[in-house]
Amino acid sequence: MPHTRLWGSADNVAVAQFPSTSDSKKAGPLLGGNSLWVIKGNHSEAEQKAAFEFGKYLMSPHAQALFSKSTGYLFANKDAANEPEGKEILTDKNIDVFYKQLNSTPLSSVSLGCRTGAFPLIRKDVIASFNDALNGKDMKDAMKAAEDKAATDIASYNKAAAKQ
Repeated sequence: MPHTRLWGSADNVAVAQFPSTSDSKKAGPLLGGNSLWVIKGNHSEAEQKAAFEFGKYLMSPHAQALFSKSTGYLFANKDAANEPEGKEILTDKNIDVFYKQLNSTPLSSVSLGCRTGAFPLIRKDVIASFNDALNGKDMKDAMKAAEDKAATDIASYNKAAAKQ
């Protein structure tokens, strides 16, 4: 949901909050997209500092408001709503729905989203398992298969990352 893009006129589009089947106060919409990864690797201290400063700039309210206005991605810094571009974005009632839901979701390990470099593989596996369920496979079995594949993906990623 948070990386949904709406282009053109929103007059013929209506957006509602993402539904939840959980009664948990920790649950919320799934986050995705709008990611920036900085990896230490074999970079000098000056390069690492420059990457950190650039990341700080990219997360600034003004940069986030401009990025959101230019790309359709939601801003990741709440203070971007106070920037002229952020205020303009939020005049669209459909876009405002996304922000209201995100702002009303409590921060928890559940609602903070996926934090693994294996995410592209995991997404592929979950989509494949979900499609299996849509094609008749038992949903619990399909999701268990996705969970097992995700664990393998994470282990492989962690092993590869440790070698760098």
